[in-house]
Amino acid sequence: MNNLDYFLKKYAFYIFLLATFVVMLFRVPFWDETHAFEIASLKLNEIFYLTRIEGHPILWYLILKPFTNIKLYPYSMLFINWIFTSTAVYILFKKAHFSYVVKTLIAYSTPFLLYFAPVARCYGIGILLLFLICTYHPKRFKRPYVYSSLIVFASQTSLTAMIGVFYIGLIYLYELIVRIRKNLIPKKVLISVFFIFLLTALFTISEFAGVKAYSDNNYMQSYYYMCYFMSLFESLNITPFLLRFFCWSAVLGFPYFMFKYSRKALFFIASTFLTMLAVFIFAYPGGYWNFFWFFVWFIVCMWLYGKKQLKIKYIKYNFILILIFMIFPYAVLNTNNFQIVYASNSKKIADYISGKIEYKNAKLYTLDWWSDISPSSDIYLKQKGIKLYNMQNVERGSFEDIKNIFQYWFKVKITDFDEFMLNVPEDFYILTDTRFQFEKFKDCNIKIEKNADINIKTRKRSYLLKAVDITPNKLNLIIYKVIKL
Repeated sequence: MNNLDYFLKKYAFYIFLLATFVVMLFRVPFWDETHAFEIASLKLNEIFYLTRIEGHPILWYLILKPFTNIKLYPYSMLFINWIFTSTAVYILFKKAHFSYVVKTLIAYSTPFLLYFAPVARCYGIGILLLFLICTYHPKRFKRPYVYSSLIVFASQTSLTAMIGVFYIGLIYLYELIVRIRKNLIPKKVLISVFFIFLLTALFTISEFAGVKAYSDNNYMQSYYYMCYFMSLFESLNITPFLLRFFCWSAVLGFPYFMFKYSRKALFFIASTFLTMLAVFIFAYPGGYWNFFWFFVWFIVCMWLYGKKQLKIKYIKYNFILILIFMIFPYAVLNTNNFQIVYASNSKKIADYISGKIEYKNAKLYTLDWWSDISPSSDIYLKQKGIKLYNMQNVERGSFEDIKNIFQYWFKVKITDFDEFMLNVPEDFYILTDTRFQFEKFKDCNIKIEKNADINIKTRKRSYLLKAVDITPNKLNLIIYKVIKL
């Protein structure tokens, strides 16, 4: 062992722990993190119901549920995810057959260092379970029920994890059939594993029964997402990594040298990548964090099926080049996407609102969703005894509110402004993100003045949204008082 390997073996993991802990500690959660926390705080039957709307499996919500006391927010959620991801990286350092240089490059890559570890999403627990699957892979025939259970639990962490895990399970069933034909294992093992997977599939179908997600299953919607996805390559807006990843792995002939020795590896990576591409083109356009999973599946493939291939120098050095590229965050993320996760103003907005007496005694409404105001500021305001309400006069973060957000977000039905005005008290304010599009109101003529006031003309009457407070310090918040004209 040379000096570099000795240093990396002894210190790389602990430096990773310190770096990610500091990043985690000084981050403010963005809307996806807060949204999951709010769902986890609901009743179990409500959580099960919302999986049909959410498009996410249930495991992350169940893990968060015991820690949803708002007094512990956000550190309980952040710390749990950090523990999961740190444990996954520990397993990587201890159990993976990669060199210590490769292990360190994986741990210090942008996805692991700046997203999976410090950002409290469902992905940390998914990666932990995947790395456990990789660890138990050599023992999969001696401990079939442990291995199949890990596959089951990993499938319930996220949709992106479910895709690759499905093909791992498929390969495992094929391997069991081959070994039964050679009389190496009893048939009851295959039957038991098959029924475990079947029950999981039925449970997953019940979770997502009726889910609409981002697609209404028609041609035009699919065409829209295909155009959106292709625009990512033209502008490199979200995933320069994805484009360059395929350049390294395809243009350099990497698949040929990698997969000519392993049909399993070829089947796994091709099936997983194509399925993910199909999802992103036809069902859900994806955020940049979803595209990190191409990188994750590449690592998992090399861990599960690429031990022999990594002994070939060409493959080994190209694998290292890909990992080196992933070290640099601004080669993977542009500034706008980086700010979504790392520049949330939700806590500052909550502090600003709670510091003004006139807002403490008034009823506060938000019209937008997926912004620094809602759901991001909801819990911070609740900690200060202040509640936000939506256009249906329902408290933000409640079951009724979350149940209807996709109708609101995808424009299936938006409450008319006249109906909204009938149900609000005299003394109220509307809080909105400056980036919010008021054109979402149906049957309303909208005119936005230079001074940020907004004239709304509905079928019944006209209103003036008077901008009484435009927050300083780039909080992206405008507070309106509504005047009937």
